[in-house]
Amino acid sequence: HDLINDPSCFSGDSQNSTNVDLFKKQTDLIPEYCSKQWCYVDEKKCKESSELLYQSDSTVPSNLFHSYTTCGSGADSWLDFHTTKSVRNKVIQVTIPAIRFPMHYKTKDGKVDESLYSDDSVPFEGWIIDYLNTISDISNITKFTFTHRSGGSDKAIPGSIFTAAVYDVQVGISDMAAGMFWVTPERSRMTAFTTPLTLDRVYLWAKSVAPKESPNSVVRYILKAKGVMDPFDTNLWILLLLTLFLASIVSVWLANDDGIFGLWKRRFKSKKWINGSLDDKFVIMMKTLLDSFLAHEIMFFTGGIDINLEGSLEERIFMAGFAFFVLITISAYTANLTAFLTKSHSNFSFTSVTDATSICAHPDLMEDLKRRHPNANFYRMPDEDPYRAMAETFKNGDCDAVAASELDILNNKEREQLFCDADLVVTDISVTEIPIAFPIDKDLTAGMSHWLAEGEKLQTMYKKESVHISFEKYQKLNEPKTPCKLELAEQSNDKLSLTPEQMSWVFIYLGLGLIIAVIIHFYSRRKKAIKTATAMQRDTTTYIDIDKDLSIVKDELESSDMIVKKEPAIRKNSKRLDLIEALKALQARQHDLLQTICSENDDNKSK
Repeated sequence: HDLINDPSCFSGDSQNSTNVDLFKKQTDLIPEYCSKQWCYVDEKKCKESSELLYQSDSTVPSNLFHSYTTCGSGADSWLDFHTTKSVRNKVIQVTIPAIRFPMHYKTKDGKVDESLYSDDSVPFEGWIIDYLNTISDISNITKFTFTHRSGGSDKAIPGSIFTAAVYDVQVGISDMAAGMFWVTPERSRMTAFTTPLTLDRVYLWAKSVAPKESPNSVVRYILKAKGVMDPFDTNLWILLLLTLFLASIVSVWLANDDGIFGLWKRRFKSKKWINGSLDDKFVIMMKTLLDSFLAHEIMFFTGGIDINLEGSLEERIFMAGFAFFVLITISAYTANLTAFLTKSHSNFSFTSVTDATSICAHPDLMEDLKRRHPNANFYRMPDEDPYRAMAETFKNGDCDAVAASELDILNNKEREQLFCDADLVVTDISVTEIPIAFPIDKDLTAGMSHWLAEGEKLQTMYKKESVHISFEKYQKLNEPKTPCKLELAEQSNDKLSLTPEQMSWVFIYLGLGLIIAVIIHFYSRRKKAIKTATAMQRDTTTYIDIDKDLSIVKDELESSDMIVKKEPAIRKNSKRLDLIEALKALQARQHDLLQTICSENDDNKSK
C-alpha cells in the first residue's frame, strides 16, 4: 500500500512524509489491509476474468481500478475497513422515541418515571440500551449517546411518536433512532434504515370462545370421554372393526393343524363337529370366530403380532400384511390423538382476514395492510395510544378482530393486560410481516449494519448467560411474563379426524397380503388333494385275498412298531395326528379282515 498517499495508513505532515517516525508504528492502529499487496488493473480485461476488482477512491484520476486477488492477496480486510470507516471513532447520537419498559426507560427511586423522558441528565436504561453499548464495545464506534425527541418533531409528525423520532434522523438532529421501529413505506421515504434486526409478525387477534357445554353432567362426561375417539372418524372406526373381523375369519381358514391358530382349525375335525347336529356345529363355529376375533383384537390394540413359525406359508404372509396394518394404524392414531388432546378449546367465526367484518388496526400499519389486503375492512385507530383504543373498541363491539404486532404486545405488560381484559387471544391468521430496524443517517448505514451483523457471530455474558450479541436474543431474555393466556390459539378446523381415504393405502397393502395368501392356500390344498388321492387309491374289487391282507397287516404293524420305537415321544402335532390316522386305518383293516374270516368259517361249518 502507498503509506504516503493513503491517509488510513499514514499519519503526520506531508513535509516529513519520508520520515519513518511519522508512520503508525503500532500494528494494532494500522489497518490490516495496509500490509496487503495490490495493483492497478485494466477494468475491461479484469471484468472478463475471475479476478476481483474495485474502483479506487484515494487516487487521481478516480476512474482507476485496483485488485488484490490479481496480486495474490485478499480484499476482505480492505472491504471491512472501508465499509466501517464512516462510523470509525465516531460518537453516534441516538434518539429514543419514548419511555417503553423494558426496552428503553428512565427510573427514579427504582421505579419507571415517564416524566424524566426529556431530562438528558438522567440516563436511559433498558435492554436496547444494553444491546447498543455491547455493539460499541466490539466495534470501532467510540460510543452511543442517547437523547429524547426534539420538540419540533411532534409538531412536524403529530400522528406517531416513533415516526417523529425518524423525523429527527431525517433532518440531522440525531444520527440514529433506537427502538422497535417498523420499516414502513412512509418511514422508508424519510430516511435510511440499518439491516433488519428481526421480523415482527402481525396476527389477527380475536375473542376466545369456549365451546358450549351441555348442562347435563352425564352428557358432558360422555362428550369429554369421546375425545379419545376423535383421531379417527366414525367410518374409519367401523372399517377397522370390519377388518379385524375379516382377519379373524381368514386366520382360521388359512391355519393348518400346527401352531397356535391350528387349535381353531382342529375343532372342525373333531368328532363333535363331524357327528354333531347343525346346532352343535353353529355353536362351534361361533365360538371359534369369537376366540379368533378376540385374539386379533388383543394383537391389534397391543401392537403385538404372533409369529406362528409352525403355521402355513399363506398364513404367515397374511399375518405379515396384518402386522404392517397394525403398525401404521397405531402410529397414526397416537400422533393424531396427541394433537387432539393438546388443541386449544378456543374457536373463531372466521378463518381468514377477509372473514372478519371490521378489524381494528394500528395507524402506522394502515398503508401496508390496505396494500396487502385490499378486500379487508380495516378500522384505523387514533394515533394516541392505539393499543388501548384497540382493546376498548373491540370490547364495545365496533370491530370483531384486531390486527396487532406480536412483539408490540408481548414486550409491554400494560398492553398485555389490556388484551387480557378484552379476552383477546392471538390466532394463527397472519396479516403481515414487517422488518424491524433502526432509522439512521444514510452515510452511516453500511458501517452500522456491518457491526450489527458482526455482533451475531460473537458472544457475550448478559444476565448471567452466554449469548450471541443479537437483537432477538436480548429481546427474548427480557420478554415479560404474560398475565393471562395470549399464546397462539389453533383454529378448530386445523385438526381433522383421519378418514378411510387417508388410510386407504394401508388397507391396500393388507388386501395384497390376503390375495397372495389365498392363492398359496388354494394351490397347497390342490397339491395335497392330488397327493392324497394317489396315495389312498386301492383296489375296489370285492374279492379279498386273506393271506395277502394278513401279510400287509403284519408289515404295517411292524412298520408302525418301528416308528414308535424310533420316535417314542412325538411332539409335532402333525406327526402325532398322522400316526393316529394310520392306527385308525389299521384297526379298520383288521376289523374287515376279521369279519371276512369269521364269515368264511361260518360258511365252512354250514357245509
